[in-house]
Amino acid sequence: MRMVFGKIYEGGHSQFRCAVRRVRTIIAGCVTGIFAVLGGGAAGPYYGVASANDGVPELAPTVTHALLHHPQVAEANARVCQAVHRLGLNRAEARPQLGLSISGGRQILERVKGQNGRPDRRGRSESGKSLSQLDDDDVDVDDEASGAHRRDYAHRARDHIYDGTLSVRYNLVDWGQSRNAIEAQRLRHQVARIDAENILAERSFQLLTLALRLALFDRVVQTQLATTAVIGAEVTSIEARVAAGAGRLAELREAKLLLLDSEIDINRASAQRDQVLERLAFDYNLGADDAAHLLDVYTRNRPEPLMYLDSAEISRVRALRLQITATEHEERQIKGARYMQVDGVLDGTVFDLADYEDEYEMVGRLEFRMPLYDGGTARARLRETAWRGRELKSSVQTQQRAHSSESELVALQFHQLAREIGEETARLAALESRRESVQARQGQTIVSPLELANLQMQIGRTEARLIELQMEQEQVRGRALFLAEELTSVLRLNLGDDGC
Repeated sequence: MRMVFGKIYEGGHSQFRCAVRRVRTIIAGCVTGIFAVLGGGAAGPYYGVASANDGVPELAPTVTHALLHHPQVAEANARVCQAVHRLGLNRAEARPQLGLSISGGRQILERVKGQNGRPDRRGRSESGKSLSQLDDDDVDVDDEASGAHRRDYAHRARDHIYDGTLSVRYNLVDWGQSRNAIEAQRLRHQVARIDAENILAERSFQLLTLALRLALFDRVVQTQLATTAVIGAEVTSIEARVAAGAGRLAELREAKLLLLDSEIDINRASAQRDQVLERLAFDYNLGADDAAHLLDVYTRNRPEPLMYLDSAEISRVRALRLQITATEHEERQIKGARYMQVDGVLDGTVFDLADYEDEYEMVGRLEFRMPLYDGGTARARLRETAWRGRELKSSVQTQQRAHSSESELVALQFHQLAREIGEETARLAALESRRESVQARQGQTIVSPLELANLQMQIGRTEARLIELQMEQEQVRGRALFLAEELTSVLRLNLGDDGC
């Protein structure tokens, strides 16, 4: 290679310049092709291009499944299901209660004292009659008999007799306890639903951040590879000049240091890319293609301007206000428990199921219940509920201030990044213009491969910095969508109905 470049150099500056350009083109093309093969298409731009026949792009089932079945999202969905069933429990307790009971028994063994304290060991049918057929003369017991003896005859009259009772109970007056309990639980279910949607949005933003970082490192590595290829061509040119006696060893050492710095930048970006891939696989069980797909859907659906949502309308504030309303219903429920409650009860009893003779009765009654003294429990619960309401009201103000502050910070960051992108773009244009002038001057008078290598190193780092700023601005835009609660809509994500 040194001999080739030495002959080219001896042939004149114009031939040398053409040869160097050919080598740059060949090396850059080979590096780009190898990177495209290894990266599986990741070397291309991260912006997806929608065809004219495409509809609204949606996430692939693998990405949707990874987000909806993330442990934190599944945990939040479980809390929603718990709230649903607690709501059903409150509603069930407010409905009429129906119960069935069967009472009765059969004597297995007895030993009681008869008259004068002597044991009475008669069997249950010694008189020759069944216990249900005994009349009053058969079971007459004098006053001197023991109490157990008298109770024994009373028990024999009920032996082997089973009565069935069907009871219906309904609360007639509870001063709004059931209604307030149901309403409070319904509001808690809405709060759990909002929390689950917020957690899904947080996981989506985290995955979007990882996808952006992966695209950042892919593009940076691609840029650094192209830079390294050009610097390598200049190092080869300097080696040829040194071999021909027209260059200095100091220039060659400096050019090799530039090449080493460029390779270090590539290794650093590749290591960071591997870390992002490991986190994608560990947290979401996804790969580079899934992240690129997510980023493609995001960039095709997102709006250009920054999204903003007023702090009074954010979901966390709405959830806190729902909790405040729930505490008010809970307070009414506690107050209603201090008054008299009225239950209506209807009992239907069928007598002697074992020897049914169409004997039954229906009894209706009203039950009045009122707590007279509870040791201050109701008062303590009311005070605790009142202080919880104050806490929630303070939390509303805290959330509003935090949202406003963060939204303003995001807007400032976005405009600051836009300004820096403009500056870096201008700097890149100036460096490229300077490189063109140096290349044009080299073809006429002076040959300075080291100066070209330095310029290419500066251009490569400026391009990497510009890519970093663009990705950071895109991340800030995604943060604004997350704060405006539009990110899940952009990604076409829906928590769905309660799968409980």
